[in-house]
Amino acid sequence: MSDNSSGMERRMVVQKLDVWREARGDEGVMPMKTAIEQMFVEIAPLSFVLDVTDKNEEPTFASIGETVIELQETDLIGHPISAAKPDSLMGQIFETLSVVIDKKVPATVSGEFKQQSGQKHFYRCILMPLSAASEKIDIVMGAISFKTE
Repeated sequence: MSDNSSGMERRMVVQKLDVWREARGDEGVMPMKTAIEQMFVEIAPLSFVLDVTDKNEEPTFASIGETVIELQETDLIGHPISAAKPDSLMGQIFETLSVVIDKKVPATVSGEFKQQSGQKHFYRCILMPLSAASEKIDIVMGAISFKTE
């Protein structure tokens, strides 16, 4: 699912942001995970979900798509976000996580990282706050697009 067109990468982020906004509606309620997860089926390998239920505990990886695991070079499911090395894909992405949770709005992040093999990737990611059953944010869903140098 790597794409060499930066326009295509940007479109994925914008499309998912539009889905989040539509699910939020005019009343501005926190979107429910069930309202948008069907829209993510086609990019499941490039998606991940964080469990952020307890503000006193560190968010943990609830699920990670296959392509994200390959890019990260490790399976972090069930681990806290601090388990991601700071210079890795996931380590870079979560620098904006507090903005998403505190302001209750999606955020995008982009950058580059190198895998241990030396392969360089440029990425864009969107992080979206969601609720499982109420107004409280307890899930952050992310989707990544990337291109390889």
